[in-house]
Amino acid sequence: MKPPTEYIHGHYVIRTMIQGKMFKARALLDGRVIRKANDHFVEVEGRTLEATVAAMQAALDQRDAEREAGRLQSVPEEERYAAAFRLLQEKITPRHWLMLNGWYDADDRIMTMKQIAKVAGYSSYSMASKMMGSLGKELATEFNYQPGLRADGSEIWTMALATGVDTTEQEDDKHWRWMMRPEVAACVLKHKRISPVVASGNPVI
Repeated sequence: MKPPTEYIHGHYVIRTMIQGKMFKARALLDGRVIRKANDHFVEVEGRTLEATVAAMQAALDQRDAEREAGRLQSVPEEERYAAAFRLLQEKITPRHWLMLNGWYDADDRIMTMKQIAKVAGYSSYSMASKMMGSLGKELATEFNYQPGLRADGSEIWTMALATGVDTTEQEDDKHWRWMMRPEVAACVLKHKRISPVVASGNPVI
């Protein structure tokens, strides 16, 4: 089998290969193969290399268009969150779970990033903001959810995990109060039941 061939398409890398008499293509974003929430690869195939690459380019363009249109759509249902959490289980660290568990246990599941950071033993809110934002981006990427934007045009990835309580004020990572989404809370509760975490951040075996 010939080694895969790669093509750049915008912010994606298209990787093609030959299987039997057919060409197949998958796409990578930030070094990761794009998957659907049901854990299936986004994949196209064709009888010629040119047709296969063109089909994947069209699929990726459609994906971007849907993500852009999805900025105002509601958050995906609980099952899609659960599937995304399963796909990301190796990337969600004990510290992530400490933050999520503490957030889940808070009154009305509302906390500031400063409070979330403290739960995991961090003195600065910036670590919680970074970790929750990164996790939110990973989840959003899995089910093609696009969050709201800041005034400077950057995405507020934490919106994949929570909604802002102080809607009449300007977002502030340190004091802004976030309410965990019920879809996320359901995933956290399930994890709490099967894999408790002690204060040190290490899973209990």
